[in-house]
Amino acid sequence: MVGAEKLLAHIRGLNVSIPDFCEKHGLFRQKVEKAIKGDLKRIDVDFALAIQRATDGAVTVPDWETPEAADEEGGAAPAAE
Repeated sequence: MVGAEKLLAHIRGLNVSIPDFCEKHGLFRQKVEKAIKGDLKRIDVDFALAIQRATDGAVTVPDWETPEAADEEGGAAPAAE
């Protein structure tokens, strides 16, 4: 997942620990660590939005999309006219 790599890079770029980052932004440390390690198959929308807010948009909701999820859902929806 691109999101995991971007999140870890963001946290490292801030020069803070994962627990400190989570505490500052009200995130569950265990869930963030699992996401970074790739131990979560899917990231729920609320968590992805919380990460997006905590990183000021450096890690976005679409960063967490998996190829499997896109295949199951038929890929991206066509643009509305």
